[in-house]
Amino acid sequence: MIFAQFYQKSATGPELVEACGDRSVIILDGREHLQTIIEFSRVECARRGFVAFALFRGDTFSRSRRFTSIETI
Repeated sequence: MIFAQFYQKSATGPELVEACGDRSVIILDGREHLQTIIEFSRVECARRGFVAFALFRGDTFSRSRRFTSIETI
């Protein structure tokens, strides 16, 4: 499974924190090219009102690892 985790600015400082809720994650089709996945995640991140995203890969949400840096838009 590949998914994008979205980030927002912290309420108490300048750092980025993981967003919460059902709009903060999208599951992606791992058969697509990485560049297509990144571009789709960037567009969806902006559409949902978040400021950054990172891609994760793993068997489940709790057993996954980030495989890209946090990309700001």
